[in-house]
Amino acid sequence: MAVALLLLNLTVVVSAIFYIERAIKNALKPLPSDGALLKKDWKKDIVYLYQFPRPHYVPNASPFALKVETYLKSHKIPYEVIESYKLRSAHGLIPFIEFNGKHIADSRLILKHLSAHFNEIELTKSPDNALEETFIARFVDDTVLMSANAERVQDKVFDAVGEMIKGVLPQVFKYPLGLAFRSFAKEKFIENGFGRHTIKEQSKLLNTDLEAINVFLESRGRHEARKLSIAECTIFGHLAPSYFLPRPLKIQKTINTQFPLIRDFMQSVMSDYYN
Repeated sequence: MAVALLLLNLTVVVSAIFYIERAIKNALKPLPSDGALLKKDWKKDIVYLYQFPRPHYVPNASPFALKVETYLKSHKIPYEVIESYKLRSAHGLIPFIEFNGKHIADSRLILKHLSAHFNEIELTKSPDNALEETFIARFVDDTVLMSANAERVQDKVFDAVGEMIKGVLPQVFKYPLGLAFRSFAKEKFIENGFGRHTIKEQSKLLNTDLEAINVFLESRGRHEARKLSIAECTIFGHLAPSYFLPRPLKIQKTINTQFPLIRDFMQSVMSDYYN
């Protein structure tokens, strides 16, 4: 009798969790824009940046939103943040901006448009440097996105979501939210191919990616006396959500013990622009 009652209670709890997960998925279902401006009273040369609400430990949990905002701060471009869990661009993406009456999606296109408009020439002294900047930014967007965030959105997803909702929702919500987020992330990781690797293989790939970033940062030198390039903003954006998570992750230990240059870069950018 006791065993049957325990199984019944367990079934009810599990069913409730999955019911809440489905309800949360529906509640947070993205609302793609049709491209029409949401900010009706926009001002000239002000960037209206649409992104997720800020968690307490990092400026944004979205690497792409953080990349864009870091560029805006470094280049002293005036902007306003509009926070939303549901709003998406016409392409279903986050972040997106509205700028001088235009709706612009995709972080790469956003920064390309803004750098051209404000005549923010990339810090490149030769065609080789320009090629390297472009390659590194694309490499980080497509590859480091997976290796740097795998542990955060898979094995440690409940810890990560718990930190994201701290002070906003009761911690019990980290379980259904975490399940929903992990399910979404798993699909993306499998599509990319990274999710097909073992944990050990993923760690090796992360180290390889960090070695490449380290070489790039070493070639650029210290950034304090200049504006950050798009590639540097991209590096910070993709590493920060995991590096600054106040829960132990392997990537934190790896950067702190094996890549002091990356560690100093991350801490310096956070201190210069967000503290």
